[in-house]
Amino acid sequence: MGLPIVPIEQCFIDVATTLPRPELEAFFDAAVSTRVPWKSIAQLCDASRGRHGIPAVREQLRTCCPLTRSEPERAVARALTARNVHLEINARVGPYFGDLVDTRARVIVEIDGREFHTDPATFNNDRRRQNALVLDGWMVLRYSAATAMAHLDAVADEIITVVRRRRHNRA
Repeated sequence: MGLPIVPIEQCFIDVATTLPRPELEAFFDAAVSTRVPWKSIAQLCDASRGRHGIPAVREQLRTCCPLTRSEPERAVARALTARNVHLEINARVGPYFGDLVDTRARVIVEIDGREFHTDPATFNNDRRRQNALVLDGWMVLRYSAATAMAHLDAVADEIITVVRRRRHNRA
């Protein structure tokens, strides 16, 4: 049909020149590492130096937060990454998973949305899980999704303060 066929990695460069930043961030967070390895995109950037869109792609590769499960989790992870604090996303901690995890500081950040924490069984399970983690030496920071979105900078600053303090004390 006369349309050029490009590798999927090229699509990342193409959309970086056209999408507004919020949509570009969401695109990268949804697609990098889940559908396309970031290394293959980085290699194309190296081969395409000087092209329009490459700086935006490199910035997104540096700050993207794949595997987040909700918009508030993604926003908090992005805010932390923008401040050069990288926490693991949906990482395994023993038999559990944490939304954002710093194993060195033994800090777990949970972003709780109403839609997942309304029924009594889920609510009670979260409390049992948190108690087990605290008894194992983890600090669990909980934020509602509404608070995380309304006060993103304050939430990120608090997380960073706690993580740095715990890292320092554990060293």
